[in-house]
Amino acid sequence: MLLDMGIQPYLVDTASNSRVFHPKIYAAYNENKAYLILGSANLTSGGMNSNLEASSFIEVDRNEDEYIDDIIRLTDSLIADYPKHVFQIK
Repeated sequence: MLLDMGIQPYLVDTASNSRVFHPKIYAAYNENKAYLILGSANLTSGGMNSNLEASSFIEVDRNEDEYIDDIIRLTDSLIADYPKHVFQIK
């Protein structure tokens, strides 16, 4: 359903059974605004509705704050530095 909506999800695989990358970053943005959810909730019914999770919702004016640009740069660097472990779900 996410792909049908035009969302471009990425996955991080730590390549380890003993190390798990668990935080989630959900971001929607255009040239002027950005909306982010940073936290532990999986994008599942339980993660979004019934589990006990911790998340922050952040709204950013991209004309006044470069916060989302930092998140995009970080994501791009992970993709470039770890191409076998960070990939877009298609």
